[in-house]
Amino acid sequence: MNRKFLGDAYDCWKGWLIKTLQDEKLVSDLVVDPMFTDPRDWGDDDLAAYARLLHVERGQIISHACDLANRAERAGYFKETEKHHGDLFLDPDTGIYTGTRQPHAKHVTAKEIRGLLPDASKRLIMIYQHAARAPMSERVDEVTKVLQKEVPSCTWASYESATAAMLFVSRTQEGPRRVAKSFGEKLGSGARSRIRNGGN
Repeated sequence: MNRKFLGDAYDCWKGWLIKTLQDEKLVSDLVVDPMFTDPRDWGDDDLAAYARLLHVERGQIISHACDLANRAERAGYFKETEKHHGDLFLDPDTGIYTGTRQPHAKHVTAKEIRGLLPDASKRLIMIYQHAARAPMSERVDEVTKVLQKEVPSCTWASYESATAAMLFVSRTQEGPRRVAKSFGEKLGSGARSRIRNGGN
């Protein structure tokens, strides 16, 4: 998440998704890792606004001592996230990384997601995914292929628009399927082009 995008339409959409999941008790003990690419630019008012937009309490947003943009601190950053055991929303600028070079602070890698999903965990992880060029469905296919190679036992659901998606990933089948069912019922016939569910 970058300060210059605070309050855009994507934040409003993320907030509606999170509020819906919390209201329907499809997530529990939810925490938010904003994955700030510019942490020094965020003041208290900005953090309060971000929390309001996402429909969470300020205390649900994880604070970090490590800097995600510093490669030497990246592993430590995700170790700080691992300390929280509830369901989790990751808000990277662009989503899950599928390249072969060093990942940027704008991404989370499939290996880092694996570290946040211990083998016996029932945790549900929500991950914001952006696609500026390829069709969103193609980008989700690419991302989930990489994710399932790294975490073979995971299942996933997606809520897709033209340029963004929210991915819901878990070691269990129940969480993503319940999420897909909930949003599918809300969208009716429109769900066919928006909601998908896959994995083992």
